[in-house]
Amino acid sequence: METDCYATANNPNLKSSMVEYYGVLKDIIELDYRNERKVVLFDCDWINGRLCRSGVKKEDFGFTLVNFDLLIPPPDTLIFGGQAHQAFYIQDPIEKEWHIVVRTTPRDYFDMGRTTNYDLVPPQDLDNAMMEDDEVEGRPDNPEILTDEEQLDSKGET
Repeated sequence: METDCYATANNPNLKSSMVEYYGVLKDIIELDYRNERKVVLFDCDWINGRLCRSGVKKEDFGFTLVNFDLLIPPPDTLIFGGQAHQAFYIQDPIEKEWHIVVRTTPRDYFDMGRTTNYDLVPPQDLDNAMMEDDEVEGRPDNPEILTDEEQLDSKGET
C-alpha cells in the first residue's frame, strides 16, 4: 500500500512510499448504501513493522518473516478490500515465533495489465447502424429464417 511516512522520528520531511503490512483477516465488513453502492472492508490483525523491535524482518535468503506476537493495537485495523493481497504463512522450523510470508495469486484472478488512457480500437459509428425493414433480406442459404415481413405474409397478416 502506498502511504505517507517519515524516515525517522527526527526527520520532519514527509515521504510517500510503498509500505508493506502483513496481517491475518479477522472479519469482512460490507457497507451497503442506499444508492446501490457497496464498500468492502477487511478487519485484520496487523503485524507491527513500525517499531525498532519490529514484527517484520528480512532473512538472508530474501524471505520475509513476521511475528504474530507483535501486533498493531486497534483501532488501526481496517482497510479497503481492494488494498489487500493474498498471502499465507509457514511457521519457521527453527524460530517458532516467526512465520515465513508466502504471497499467492487467488484462484480465478486474471491480471489484465495496466489500463491505458487510449483505446486501441477506434470507436464504432452507431448513428447509422439501424436498418429499415426493406433493407433486410432473408438468408438464401436457409429459407427457414424469415424476416418480420415474410413472417407476417406467411401468417396472412399484411
